[in-house]
Amino acid sequence: MNYINGEVNNSEVNSYPHLGLQHDDFRSAAHALVDRIIDYYGTLAERQTFPNVKPGFMRTLLPGQAPEEAENWPQVFSDVEKVIMKGSTHWNSAGFLAFFPCGTSYPALQGDLLSGAANPIGFSWASSPACTELETVMMDWLAKALNLPEFYLHNGICPGGGVIEGLASEATLMTLSSARSKAIRTQLSLHPNQTHHDIAKRLVAYSSNLSNSSVEKAGKIALVHLKLLDADKDGSLRGETLLAAIEIDKNNGKIPIYVCASLGTTACCTFDDLTEVRPILSATPTDSVLCVTMNYINGEVNNSEVNSYPHLGLQHDDFRSAAHALVDRIIDYYGTLAERQTFPNVKPGFMRTLLPGQAPEEAENWPQVFSDVEKVIMKGSTHWNSAGFLAFFPCGTSYPALLGDLLSGAANPIGFSWASSPACTELETVMMDWLAKALNLPEFYLHNGIGPGGGVIEGLASEATLMTLLSARSKAIRTQLSLHPNQTHHDIAKRLVAYSSNLSNSSVEKAGKIALVHLKLLEADKDGSLRGETLLAAIEIDKKNGKIPIYVCASLGTTACCTFDDLTEVGPICEKEGMWLHVDAAYAGSALLCPEFQYIRKGLEFTTSFNFNPHKWMMVNYDCSALWFKNSSHAVNALNVDPIYLQHEEMGSAIDYMHWQIGLGRRFRAIKIWFVLRMVGLEGLRSHVRRGVAEAKHLEGLVKKDSRYEILFPVTLGLVCFRLKIETFDEEKTNELNRKVYEAIHADRRFFITPASVGGKFIIRIATGHVNCSTAKLDECWNVIQDVTENLLGSSPHLDEYTADCSR
Repeated sequence: MNYINGEVNNSEVNSYPHLGLQHDDFRSAAHALVDRIIDYYGTLAERQTFPNVKPGFMRTLLPGQAPEEAENWPQVFSDVEKVIMKGSTHWNSAGFLAFFPCGTSYPALQGDLLSGAANPIGFSWASSPACTELETVMMDWLAKALNLPEFYLHNGICPGGGVIEGLASEATLMTLSSARSKAIRTQLSLHPNQTHHDIAKRLVAYSSNLSNSSVEKAGKIALVHLKLLDADKDGSLRGETLLAAIEIDKNNGKIPIYVCASLGTTACCTFDDLTEVRPILSATPTDSVLCVTMNYINGEVNNSEVNSYPHLGLQHDDFRSAAHALVDRIIDYYGTLAERQTFPNVKPGFMRTLLPGQAPEEAENWPQVFSDVEKVIMKGSTHWNSAGFLAFFPCGTSYPALLGDLLSGAANPIGFSWASSPACTELETVMMDWLAKALNLPEFYLHNGIGPGGGVIEGLASEATLMTLLSARSKAIRTQLSLHPNQTHHDIAKRLVAYSSNLSNSSVEKAGKIALVHLKLLEADKDGSLRGETLLAAIEIDKKNGKIPIYVCASLGTTACCTFDDLTEVGPICEKEGMWLHVDAAYAGSALLCPEFQYIRKGLEFTTSFNFNPHKWMMVNYDCSALWFKNSSHAVNALNVDPIYLQHEEMGSAIDYMHWQIGLGRRFRAIKIWFVLRMVGLEGLRSHVRRGVAEAKHLEGLVKKDSRYEILFPVTLGLVCFRLKIETFDEEKTNELNRKVYEAIHADRRFFITPASVGGKFIIRIATGHVNCSTAKLDECWNVIQDVTENLLGSSPHLDEYTADCSR
């Protein structure tokens, strides 16, 4: 097939070869995997809880790079036992008595499978109303079940509410950052001449010396002085201890802002005394986060119930039939996508009329739950897998990825350290090397390469950007402290400057806020590229003003218009100035799989870190973001916290990924990468990328044939940016006209597209490359756009009535 000129064989698209498995093959593979999971749970008693392996064992079991051609499911399935199970710490084993219980259940596995199949990215209500709405309802259900104060309810007496974070580490960081922001805003209103860092260096947070290590890590990230106060002999943080610390700090001009109290400390499951702490918080405004654990109070457990697995929500055979039915339903769902409205016709709050106000006391059976999926979830879902979904960027999923997610959820290790699950860490290091070689990244990014580099799987590109900025900040502060030991962290931090393009993703700006590093968004050129001369001019001005430039986030494939910053110009400047150069290639990175797109990598030899999202264009379902460091020690030095309960005998000779990320815990995401790379093969993935580019070229051709529209940026990969342009309209009227075109398409509901604003121009963007996209569907979309255009303009594009309408 000739992909570059826009020709696509739609018969191949409709047969789903890009999913790695045909529908019936997935059905039999998923049924076999479900049976294997049940067998795995049945053999846990016979398995060694902690494996007898040493760091590096997996490299002897796997090839050095990803296969070019796809392998079949039996080949992959046969390797699960000898590769994954051989090195797994079995968190579900009765012999696993370490760390803390990590719960899984058959209903949870089914939920994960359905979530992965639908695969929405729920960052906004519009991106998937059902995703947001179900979360708000479930958080209220949980709050009521836990008997939390009413002000935590979404429909409660205050503007409160709940959110599902990935980790308690993230929750602690989020609440501390919120308290810091609140305190800085308050102080700025009182002392407007102070800077953020003048205030931040006076802020103090408190926690028990028995609190989880993630609290200390949050303090490091937020640049807030965290004091770990001595717990009493019963392991409890008492009011008198907190009050004494607060009084000392206030007398020294500090501003107490936050307390993290623990209900169930990690080391010994003791409880801070909230009845004493709370009155102090009322007198000294703070925010607090509570981590709740539950246990059997009287120690009485019915072992017959434990052995029969009622706590899994379903018995083994019930799960088998339920999971088989869900697999069949997922296949049916994919088969009916063409008939579904891409974006649902619902309004905020619709789900509260469909669900009870609180969680049920007694268990419901699977048929009851299953019957609600269509009328509750699908009713309000934005179908990211639909051929009519042309918004944001493609979010890839595939049958191999779903199989990997199912196995990952069943094994359910929390791979924060090598010892917590050797197979989890080892497979990740191998997969990151496979990906680095497949993308032709510089050799210094390999774990076994020429330097101390390597890769890690983060959840999101947002996390990768924050992690690299924190690493750069830490490196710069350590360097400056070695030169000026009398300075404080905040004395240095307030002089640090980071840079990015004004077309970079909003997550870059968010990272600057979290890290308290001044981020400057520099103007991209007319082609949407950050150029060397622009960066150099900004650096020179900042250096003259006593600032310390430390970091650049360059984009390969900007979110709004898929343009590319010039690494060949930016890179040498960063190298000369000793600055960290991070590349955010969240979407476009997958294109590096194809030799014909390797030209966009020019300048990667100057980079310090590189990130792309396999969950966008590489058929690995959300979430999965691949990040590489040229020197991982900078990341480890930034956030390393090692309490004794996380230490193990292989420290120093094995990777502990908890130091390479914001949080502590982490999922076994490498399995789904392994399955996709093997069952689709590099050639299959290249074919998928090329097909998406061909679709974009096809649409570009349609747009160019209509003289009323103009293409605004080169169609390099799978994004087409265009707008309706009337010669007699000024920019304001042109923007208003295109906004009406977009709103009409959105109201039609057959296609979901998104707009962007670049250089003051309102543009319409269409992203191709989704797994079910096709040129036929793009033809249909273009017909809708032309119908909308005709309805707005009538027979003449210069109607006085429309001009008057735009001016109102």
